[in-house]
Formats: sequence, structure tokens, C-alpha cells
Amino acid sequence: MTEVEPMKIGIGDETKPNTNDPDQKKKPLKRKRLEPSLCKASPEEKQAKIDSLRNEIISLVRFCKELVLENRRALLENVEKVGNSSASLNCMIACLMEESDLPLFKLVDEIFEKVKGRTGNGESVTKASVKSTVLMIGQRLCYGVASAEADLLEDETECALWCWEVRDLKLMPKLVRGPVKVRRTCRKKIHERITAVLGKFLLL
Repeated sequence: MTEVEPMKIGIGDETKPNTNDPDQKKKPLKRKRLEPSLCKASPEEKQAKIDSLRNEIISLVRFCKELVLENRRALLENVEKVGNSSASLNCMIACLMEESDLPLFKLVDEIFEKVKGRTGNGESVTKASVKSTVLMIGQRLCYGVASAEADLLEDETECALWCWEVRDLKLMPKLVRGPVKVRRTCRKKIHERITAVLGKFLLL
């Protein structure tokens, strides 16, 4: 029986397109241009958007202030329960300072009026000692919109939403630590939203 020789298929023999042939090159796709009316807002639409963003920022600032005012009473109520010692004096100053929006010099005056007559480390409290304690246990944060040149400790711009916070919550009475943490989280969320809205505002 005659053996049939297998057929050889030359893969390399297939005709390949000539990539060097200019006729074979793909033509670049042209991007469709948007009509001017679709990509550019009218002055009226732009102003309406600006007003909307501005009103949202104002509402956020107002809400943040109301949040602090409604809940700060609980902190101030705890001041009268604090004892008369060096540690309790720091606790008292912490309660008086937490969530205050005052500039440093006004905050020191306000706290001093409420703690004068007490003793700290065996010495009578002075404005200088109150200021030193405030700067040691607290920090002033901006949750709104502040100028780059603003004085971190003394600026009083309303839209900056300045807020004093105790660095270590252990200085605060246990009963208020939880609510204070929640309000701090709320302020951070408000700050994030204000930053986002401001970014949109600047793009207009």
C-alpha cells in the first residue's frame, strides 16, 4: 500500500499586510467638537451656580456654629464639678477651652475670670499661667475657610470656623469624651464638604 505523504502547510507563506504601505495605515479618528452652547454656561447660569455654592458654604458655617453652641453647655456644666488641684485645674481649663472659637487673648481672659482664686502647683493662677496651659494642652484648628496670612491664634474671621480642641481627651471628664469625639468627626466632615464646595467655586 502506497504511503501518503502528509501535506505541509506553510504558515509563513500567508500574505501579510504591508505595514509600510501608507495606504494600509489607519487614519486617525477625529474628535467631535462640542458646540459652544453645550460647553459654556451663560452668565446667568454661572451666577446662579456661584450663588448656590456660596449659600451652601454659609449654611455649613451656620450649622457648624449651632452644633458647637448646642453642645458646649455640657462642657461648661462640668467645670463646677472639678476639684481644686493642679490636675483638676488643667481639666477645668480643658473644659472651658474645648470648642471655643475665641482668639487666644480673649480665651485667656475668659478662662482666667473663671479660675482665678484657684491654685495650681501650689501657686495662685495668673493670666500667664492660664495662657501657658492653654497652649500646652490645646490647639486651635480651622474647619472653614481661612486666609493663608491669617494668625492661627488670634484671627477672628467668622467663616474660618476656628475651634479650640484639647490635645488629649483624657483631660476631659469621661461623660463628655464620647460626644466630643462625635462632634469632632462632624466638624471634619463639614470641613471636607466646605473644601469641596470651595474647589468648585474656584473653577467657575
